[in-house]
Amino acid sequence: MKTDISQWEVLSRRPGSSNYISPDRKWMVKTIISSHDNDLEVMQSEQRLSDAVYAMGIPTPKNDGIIELEGNEFGIVYEFIEGKESLSRAISKDKSRMVECMKKFDELGKSIHFTECDTEKFESFESRIRDRITRVEVLTEDEKKKILDFVDSVPKATTCIHGDFHPGNFITSPAGDFVIDLGNFTYGNQLYDWGHWWFMSHVLPEETQEAVFHTDRESMIEYWNLSLEYAFGAKTDEERKEKENEIRPYAMLTPILYFEEKPVERGLVEILMKLTGLA
Repeated sequence: MKTDISQWEVLSRRPGSSNYISPDRKWMVKTIISSHDNDLEVMQSEQRLSDAVYAMGIPTPKNDGIIELEGNEFGIVYEFIEGKESLSRAISKDKSRMVECMKKFDELGKSIHFTECDTEKFESFESRIRDRITRVEVLTEDEKKKILDFVDSVPKATTCIHGDFHPGNFITSPAGDFVIDLGNFTYGNQLYDWGHWWFMSHVLPEETQEAVFHTDRESMIEYWNLSLEYAFGAKTDEERKEKENEIRPYAMLTPILYFEEKPVERGLVEILMKLTGLA
């Protein structure tokens, strides 16, 4: 039976998804927009991950299953958190909240990275990379080998990884702070997440940063520096540089997860290999 959400309020539209609020403001439906025919499978996977993350005690909104919508679309139903906004949106509206929000980012990050993951329900980050890299045609075989050699060298861990780790995927509200967008949740070394956050703050095109984070690159670097201070105690330029040098190679793994769906020019690959020190 299909659910009519024509009277639901549009909460947000982002690249790849839209969110709607029920008239009684108790529920939110998240739909996905993709070029594939397996939208339902993608959504079912995200729902299973959401259930498993919730069960581990990581703060995330509870989901109430998948519904079918008009137009052969599907949506995941989540409890609606009244007054919620992403940490990046909160900072963009009031920059005086930057310290407060980046401390929340640190706390939520630790709730993920310091939690032992259920390895029977979640995939390892390394196995996901190994699977994806075989289908990335823009990389040469030599580049693939260098990247996989790097992955082999990473200290192994079974703690949780968000997979799309940045302040836009953590929300704050009067009811508390929550982790959202769990479709890439895996387990492994937390520096995989930090490499992704470095990529988003330093490499992502500025126009995309403005669309996703509602701010400019200069502010993104401010967010990044604060996150290094709170997570790793890196307060000075020298301490930040040392930590960045450790994190930067992990950033090459972020585009591998997306190269298949979003082909890039050869020149960008060469720049990324140099930036991350894997060339």
